[in-house]
Amino acid sequence: MRPILARTASMVAGWRSVAAVVLVSCTLVATAQTRFPGGEGSQTLDTTGHPKAKGLELRIDFPASWSIEEAKRPNSIAIVSSERGLGLQNCVVGIQTTEQLGWPAGQAESETTASFARPSRLRNIADAMEAEYLGGGAARIEGLPSRWFVAVSRVARDGGDSVLPHVSYQVLYKSWLVSLTCGSGAVEAGYAAGLASFRKHELLFRLIANSMVLPQRWR
Repeated sequence: MRPILARTASMVAGWRSVAAVVLVSCTLVATAQTRFPGGEGSQTLDTTGHPKAKGLELRIDFPASWSIEEAKRPNSIAIVSSERGLGLQNCVVGIQTTEQLGWPAGQAESETTASFARPSRLRNIADAMEAEYLGGGAARIEGLPSRWFVAVSRVARDGGDSVLPHVSYQVLYKSWLVSLTCGSGAVEAGYAAGLASFRKHELLFRLIANSMVLPQRWR
């Protein structure tokens, strides 16, 4: 293994342009833990000791050719982008506490996968994002209450609307809510082109989500 600390400049299509020093704890694994499409190896994002992780240790694999950059938002840890930061696919990793979310005391302990992934709750999340809800359901991640949903956001840009289809995976562990949101831009403009580009990468995003490991759960 070798640590990665690199300065990258990337254009994340439909999201934002960034230029940042990679500050997140990340190691490039010689013997890949996850194999991605085409046999590509992986690099592992490890949030251990990261101040925005709020004490949670999360490990998650991404394709070795993707760039991992420090995220600027308070509850977002990393922005990970394809083609060493120049591609159209990207993921955002975030961690919040149930207290931050305003959950009543004891709610997290009483959640089950069925309650956590209730369709009405998924639709409400998309509505709060002002996004079009396309579907969702329960996920199986680390044996914890987990859910996923697909939504399409529209962002006004350069006099027009950018279509941003994305999938969000959320995992509930004790008082932490882990989120992984992945999307794909498109070279061609328009709703159909954006959604078609996203659909081509759904398997890749699912592999990334399924690579999540929470070491504290197994101690």
